[in-house]
Amino acid sequence: MPAIFVRLALAQENPDTVVRAYRIAGCRFWVDACLPMLEAFREPRLQTKQFSSQVMPKVAVDNMDASAERRAEGWVGGVRQAVRCGQVADGYVIQARALRFFVRDDGKWIELLDHPESNSEMTDLLLGPVLVLALALQRRWCLHGGAVIQQGAAILFLGESGFGKSTIAAWLSAPHSAMQRLADDVVPVAMNGSLQSLPPYPQFNLPVAQQYADSAPIAVEQIYVLEPGSENIPVTHELPAGAAALAVARHTLSARLFPESLLARHLEFCAQVAETTHITALEYPHNQQSLDMLMEIIERD
Repeated sequence: MPAIFVRLALAQENPDTVVRAYRIAGCRFWVDACLPMLEAFREPRLQTKQFSSQVMPKVAVDNMDASAERRAEGWVGGVRQAVRCGQVADGYVIQARALRFFVRDDGKWIELLDHPESNSEMTDLLLGPVLVLALALQRRWCLHGGAVIQQGAAILFLGESGFGKSTIAAWLSAPHSAMQRLADDVVPVAMNGSLQSLPPYPQFNLPVAQQYADSAPIAVEQIYVLEPGSENIPVTHELPAGAAALAVARHTLSARLFPESLLARHLEFCAQVAETTHITALEYPHNQQSLDMLMEIIERD
């Protein structure tokens, strides 16, 4: 299983630091701190004292290339704020206000560089843009969407905030349905001949008890791209390959922070998804009638 190592303790040598293992997006996520939000994904039998010397690189973040800096906005510490990604010799530095993380260029090492003003700000940045970038560097991409499992396959609903992703995933996985909620807001995926969902991933809007915790990859059968509805009922229409690829690119989290070399890989991934996956635009008005009709639409598609 691929691994990502995360050092949050700023004291460089502390042999009593316990390193915990979690399962995130098909990777083993080693962290030298307890992160309550990840408790559903914990592997309690796997832990160690401090990282081995083989995985502890010397991080140098001087001489950042300002010309290659990229910027985006994201929710960090409950506030929407600017997030910056700059390039250094062996990787990247992601910063929100005074809080900085280093991400090695292979995506396998993450290190906290500054004392956080709050734990929530640190957790949001780590499990948001920082982890998304680390996964992308390993060709694992995080899509902004909700998802459900139907008969062993994943159905994704991509859309902007407020377009109904969470509502749809919750409704389709309610007790009256045979579907199971896979994701509420973030869906990690990768191409492995065909598109696969790579659970689990922490969903910020769900309590720990409601997180999907199984780590087996799931084939993606269908992607719906949510659009504002002009009618009072949901309407679907096929997306040509070019429009489908652009939709996947548009709904990839933190893509604005990707360096140019990573953007090239990302565009290649989006084109592959468009060629191999059934992608449909779904005009979705926010009303109960639309929710009632979604099951019929999914069964038809």
